[in-house]
Amino acid sequence: MSLLINLSFILTKPTGTTTYAFNLLPHLKSLQPTLLTSQYFPNYNSYQTPVNQTSETRY
Repeated sequence: MSLLINLSFILTKPTGTTTYAFNLLPHLKSLQPTLLTSQYFPNYNSYQTPVNQTSETRY
């Protein structure tokens, strides 16, 4: 089974959703998830989202 967690919504300046995601990750570690994120998470497999496709992108 594979688990992909989309964390591309995480902002540099923490919000309630960002804090919740950071607190939830350690509990999901045993499932060996792959993260989709614009930030670096050591000890996790991850795919980096392009810089121009993050929640902080301004058009």
